[in-house]
Amino acid sequence: MSADLLRHITHIYLLGAGGIGMSALGLYFRGLGKHLYGYDKTPGAITDHLIKQGAHIHFEEDPSCIPKDFLDAASDHRLVIYTPAIPTDSPLLTYFKNHGFAMAKRSEVLGWIAQKSFNISIAGTHGKSTTTALIAHVLKVAGLNPTAFVGAVVAGWESNFLAGDENLTVTEADEYDRSFLHLKPSLAILTSAEPDHLDIYKNEEGVKEGYTQFLEGLRRPGNLIISESAFTQLRLDEHRLPSDITISRYGTSEHVPFRITSDGQKFFQIIDEKASTTLPLPMPGRHNALNAAAAALAARSLNISDELIAKALASFPGLHRRLEKIFETPTLLYFDDYAHHPTELEACIEALRAQAGEKHVTGIFQPHLFTRTRDFAEGFARALEKLDTVILMPIYPAREKPIPGVDSAFLFNLIQHQEKYLASHDAVIPLLEKLRPQGVLATMGAGDIDRLVPVIKNWMQTHLKQNSA
Repeated sequence: MSADLLRHITHIYLLGAGGIGMSALGLYFRGLGKHLYGYDKTPGAITDHLIKQGAHIHFEEDPSCIPKDFLDAASDHRLVIYTPAIPTDSPLLTYFKNHGFAMAKRSEVLGWIAQKSFNISIAGTHGKSTTTALIAHVLKVAGLNPTAFVGAVVAGWESNFLAGDENLTVTEADEYDRSFLHLKPSLAILTSAEPDHLDIYKNEEGVKEGYTQFLEGLRRPGNLIISESAFTQLRLDEHRLPSDITISRYGTSEHVPFRITSDGQKFFQIIDEKASTTLPLPMPGRHNALNAAAAALAARSLNISDELIAKALASFPGLHRRLEKIFETPTLLYFDDYAHHPTELEACIEALRAQAGEKHVTGIFQPHLFTRTRDFAEGFARALEKLDTVILMPIYPAREKPIPGVDSAFLFNLIQHQEKYLASHDAVIPLLEKLRPQGVLATMGAGDIDRLVPVIKNWMQTHLKQNSA
């Protein structure tokens, strides 16, 4: 199948409709007037949004729940899209396979959509959602009208999808399950290439091979914007790269062609051999200065002026769950963040410390996946030790089955800290009531810890009223 054949599809079923990547595809197809159906394990904000847009979503993993309209559609007009997170023994997946439905992975479909456009793809272990959203926002402000697929909900859009011109696409390139190999970008941005998803790649060399294959898919002539850390991790040699690829390396070292400096709060600078340009920092944290710099370099490659870039960055609304400020009382400032890798945790905690100054920082962390917790346990422990108070929740399993000996207690015992606590979902608020944290509080993780966000906000509102009485 290809982008042209997709035009003939009228009925689409999303198996795993509540996934952040799947839902963006769903919104794209609804915008084209396609009939949209799907299944997810549990309802949530994402499935609610799809339903409001006219999708028919069910939450029972039973083939009898598949809408009749979808089943009755002509076989050459319907398509089932699924994610690798769906278990191979899923009754729905089995039903569709046994009955000869046309099926495709989410990543394949995204590749078909992007293949005929000028495609900007953003990959990396960290920072890809923020960088994707920043690039899409800058292009929109510059009047280029991109179509964008982001792995997070952008606050100003209240969506992870931006409808625009089909000839210009901005896509987050997910490395899980080697999904990003279906994208053949005109402009590629690689923010980092640290090991992750070792259940897929097995080891660090496998990760490097995956990212290298992604870069080999770059269209010619093409542009590559790459962080110095990724350039070093992949052991690239600029002089041996194809001559029809324009490469821009950025980082904090003095020897990088585009050196990035920042106060981590209000501004960052891009310094090259010709000039030093100061731009507004759209989100706190030095890691976000690097993300914003990648977005600025991408915009420059499309001949967008620094003046327009500055205007766009200053108006960026932020993303949900990316150092998102949730609530503030006179004594406590509460943030929520998606950090789920040791490096991301360290960057998040550094940014929280900058917000806190000399004040106390309390972090509530939910590990995501048994394999990731096992593979990076020492890194998680060392990162969490940088908090003043650590609250550790049970591991969120997602698609995985338990691994003997790998649980939150295993990680908890590695954390060398006097102020550390284990807490289930239900125990978090009673523990906060006991600890009465002041300064900065943050929830961090990629599981269902986001369910706690409104609960903690409500607790803070109640706590504020009690203190004010």
